[in-house]
Amino acid sequence: MLLVMAVVALLLPLAAPVSADAGVFSIPLSTFEPNVDTRGGTLTFLWANGSEPNPLFNARMNLGVFVGTPGNVRELHWHPDAAEWALVLGGTCVTTMMDLEGKIANNVLHRGDVWYFPLNLPHAIVAGADGCRAVLAFNSGEYVPSNDFGMSQLIQNFPAAQVAAQLGLAVNVTQEIQGQLNITAGPYKPILLAEGPVPAGAWPVPAATCLPSWQSSVNPTWPMFGMQPKFAFGDSYYQQLTNKDFAFSSDMSGEWDMLAPGSARQIHWHTNTDEILYLDSGILNMTLGPYGGVPVSFTLQSGDIGWDPRGFAHSYLCVSSDACGALLMWNAGTPGTIDLGMWVAHSPPSVVASTLNVTEEQVNAMSPSMQTLLVVDASYNSTNSSNSTNSSDLPWPLSEIPGLGKR
Repeated sequence: MLLVMAVVALLLPLAAPVSADAGVFSIPLSTFEPNVDTRGGTLTFLWANGSEPNPLFNARMNLGVFVGTPGNVRELHWHPDAAEWALVLGGTCVTTMMDLEGKIANNVLHRGDVWYFPLNLPHAIVAGADGCRAVLAFNSGEYVPSNDFGMSQLIQNFPAAQVAAQLGLAVNVTQEIQGQLNITAGPYKPILLAEGPVPAGAWPVPAATCLPSWQSSVNPTWPMFGMQPKFAFGDSYYQQLTNKDFAFSSDMSGEWDMLAPGSARQIHWHTNTDEILYLDSGILNMTLGPYGGVPVSFTLQSGDIGWDPRGFAHSYLCVSSDACGALLMWNAGTPGTIDLGMWVAHSPPSVVASTLNVTEEQVNAMSPSMQTLLVVDASYNSTNSSNSTNSSDLPWPLSEIPGLGKR
């Protein structure tokens, strides 16, 4: 425990932010211009048009935030170069997705629910009566929304006679629709935002007629906030959703962390995945590396993005007077993770002593923490109830979680 605390204390106070020559490790999403429709709905991407390199260091993921007003539509489309994993943080999001057999999955999602759309499967998202706020991750650094394909693009750009024959329309009617679409060049319109009616719930599944349209047995959604936290310590906890539970999400996963003031995630790294972090609330000090022999440290505010490349050690400490809520997303179905405390505890003491230039007796006197979450600086904590974590998303009190405080 003392070793872990000492290492954290050494790493976290460094100046912020620091970037590598080949990109950055943190960036405010507000840096990027959102797509705004006439109702005020927005869709903002970390990297939108591909005209400049993805700003992240060794970028292998992208991120977007959808803030839809009632009836806003993320139009029918698919991604040729990335799968999509998203967590709803507010309102109601109504989704539709079609699988390879033509089966339709229509779903209603609320705060804490996740959707996953595999590479190249068509889908759409519509904001419900109370709007929709969701954070979207994509498992490719090459993904840009300007490369998406949409139904409107197909209708406009393929020959009218061919479209008419396929949709059972007269050619002149098809040409009229093509003219109304009037798709303009640019990275956003038309496949990112449109306007439509506010859905009252999940759309009904059409009866099977000449087309094989029926309810899919595959559900592309999962209620992550309804899951028991994987680990809880004091007022801090995290809920992790991997393909061990959500098997449909084969190549992406994520985690929701609530850190009490002064609490930190133990120093660790991932063996098989990159990590992109979206800070929803609070202030977070984050440290990575060392990159080029120098630790990279920066401070994240609400709405900022942090980036941890695969194999980079990292940790984060909540330094605000209120709790920190962070969404972590990975480009692997299940993250492989190694923690510093466990590594020290399980390694031969003589090798640890040689590595750290201390005596074996000093190593044997250590008590490395196996806890994923640690209290690093108790001075941030307060008896003021407004400073506690928001556990209202949990269906049970933290004190009643079986195995509380154990890994």
